[in-house]
Amino acid sequence: MDPEVFHAVKGCVALLATVLLIMHMSAAWNLTDGRGQRLRYLTLLYFAVLITYASVEQAKDAATIESRHLGALLGVILLVVTMVVSIREHRARITS
Repeated sequence: MDPEVFHAVKGCVALLATVLLIMHMSAAWNLTDGRGQRLRYLTLLYFAVLITYASVEQAKDAATIESRHLGALLGVILLVVTMVVSIREHRARITS
């Protein structure tokens, strides 16, 4: 696979993860129990933005695909799945 395409796809998935995380944070922020949950949200947001930014730079440089890049892609895919499940659960809680 072309490194530019890989890093561009990784960046798009990371951007999607960032948007979903912000959507979930905006809905659940005031309902969190304490500082710990808010810090977890901010930590996830930090790493999602970091991976998005790094992916853009790696796509520009056509960086070689390494195992750490695959790990970052798997991480943001997991974050996307987690946020979709969290948003669904939050909506179910509100509507019931």
